Amino acid sequence: QDAALTIDGRLDEAAWEKAQRFDDFVVVEPYTRGQPAYPTEVRLLSTPQGIAVGFRCQQPAAVARERERTPRDADMPGDRVNVFIDFNADGEIAYNFTIALSGAIQDATVTNENAYSTDWDGDWQHGVSEDADSWSAEFLIPWTVAAMRDSGAETRTIAVMFDRVLGITDERSGYPAASFMRPRFVSEYARVEIEQHQSSLLQVFPYATLSRDLKDNRFEHKVGGDLYWKPSGDLQLTA
Repeated sequence: QDAALTIDGRLDEAAWEKAQRFDDFVVVEPYTRGQPAYPTEVRLLSTPQGIAVGFRCQQPAAVARERERTPRDADMPGDRVNVFIDFNADGEIAYNFTIALSGAIQDATVTNENAYSTDWDGDWQHGVSEDADSWSAEFLIPWTVAAMRDSGAETRTIAVMFDRVLGITDERSGYPAASFMRPRFVSEYARVEIEQHQSSLLQVFPYATLSRDLKDNRFEHKVGGDLYWKPSGDLQLTA
């Protein structure tokens, strides 16, 4: 987590002042491209730990807020926001990150323009906060969350889509004017250049292999690079 950011949904750190801002949201469901009922602003910031995204959603206290809690990756009714990122900006695959006002989350992949699958789970940080006239959400998406090409470059171009669903009406507004209900979705995202930070990921894969020497009636047991020989009647495996 960036020392300058606390991912609690508040967007009150000075670092957010350096972020790129997007507030030209239009209604994309139904696909009228009209003005949404309430404004939304998104901030996008590149940090050493990953891509940080913050939403500020205007919603007066008189407008009901829906906060139904759901398990991870379940269908989400109610107020929520989405970040879609195509890390290579080539239209091949996008990753979706969703935060509901309730704090529930969902993540997924989008392939073939609009084929949506929640089979993928990413490791990312999230937070939500509310005040009288608005609510906010923060995302921190690590550089290691997905494979990316040209990872050694100082900057990279990504393609993004941001949207918000107003729970009481199911109105969906977004930037840019893309919709997964249309034939083209991922390729319609907005191209954005961001600073790229290098990050390393250590993965440890425990393993065990087993082979049998028929001549001597014994097994070879190999765990993590060490060899153990045991009589066939006294074999124990741990991994």
